[in-house]
Amino acid sequence: MKSIRNHKEALEQALRLALTAPNSDKAKECLGIALHFSRELLSVDVEAITKKIALEFDLTEFELSSIRKGVE
Repeated sequence: MKSIRNHKEALEQALRLALTAPNSDKAKECLGIALHFSRELLSVDVEAITKKIALEFDLTEFELSSIRKGVE
């Protein structure tokens, strides 16, 4: 795994971890971390990263909206 160099990469990784977490408690924890990083970024950057992750995981619009709520 490559090292995380900035808040954008940290947000991406936190979202990936949330989506692959072994249970809902861990997923919520990762979303909390993602929220922390998203607050350091412009909303357009958060949206772009969210869309990137949605494509990577082939998420439905409903699943994508759930992630958006977690990082707003």
